[in-house]
Amino acid sequence: MENNYKDAPQMNLAELEELFQQLKDAGYTPVIKGLWFMQGEADTFGASSSAAYAELLETFISDIRADLTEATGFNCAEMPFVYGRIHRNPSYDPTAYLTSVQAGQDAVAAKNIKNVFMMDTTKDLVDPVTGAHRDPVQQDG
Repeated sequence: MENNYKDAPQMNLAELEELFQQLKDAGYTPVIKGLWFMQGEADTFGASSSAAYAELLETFISDIRADLTEATGFNCAEMPFVYGRIHRNPSYDPTAYLTSVQAGQDAVAAKNIKNVFMMDTTKDLVDPVTGAHRDPVQQDG
């Protein structure tokens, strides 16, 4: 699938490894506390089934933990991984794949994989001041 975010800053693992080393050389002890992942709604156009999406998400979580462990030397095998359940974004036309991706995300959440959590953007959003539920204006926001 074509990357629609060509101008977005991106970092590869070699660059991350170099940055970690620079921090260590400067006397810091960098630690990865967790990772937040939000699937883009535009990416749902390529999803073919919830089972395939669930398998790919699990593989991604495993791979990113392994890659970060290798690149940083910090044990990320059980690093907390939080992902947001995609929600209909009014900027995109609805697709048949949206519900497939949501079902795949729900399936991964139901497996209770250690330190893997899903934030359900349809009901888990809370106003930081009042503590009241808030409906998403632009869902990922």
